[in-house]
Amino acid sequence: MTLMTYDSRALLSEIEQEYRNTSTAWDSIVTNDIPKIYISAAYFTKEDIEADGILTDGQIAPEDYLETGRDYKERILLPYLEKLGSCELINLPGDHLIYEQKPDECGQIMRDFMDGLEQYI
Repeated sequence: MTLMTYDSRALLSEIEQEYRNTSTAWDSIVTNDIPKIYISAAYFTKEDIEADGILTDGQIAPEDYLETGRDYKERILLPYLEKLGSCELINLPGDHLIYEQKPDECGQIMRDFMDGLEQYI
């Protein structure tokens, strides 16, 4: 069944419209000075990888994994955060759904952020 959906009209249309939709979303962002945080679950340093104990199977070299993370950070993440305006990058390495993997750490980051908003009141 999965193979039958790979060339469906809906999927092909979505692929064809991806660049247009991405550009529309990007152009719709209005930079502002409202304080924001972005919690990134990406691995940017070897210490992050070692601390989380990932890549222990030898399938992917840590250097290759970090190269991908650094490229993502420089090419996509930092320009996005700058476009948002007043957005602090907080790195909490882990899985894509970091709030499920490290709920206490995420909660503390959000509490600290909200506590810091008092200066704007």
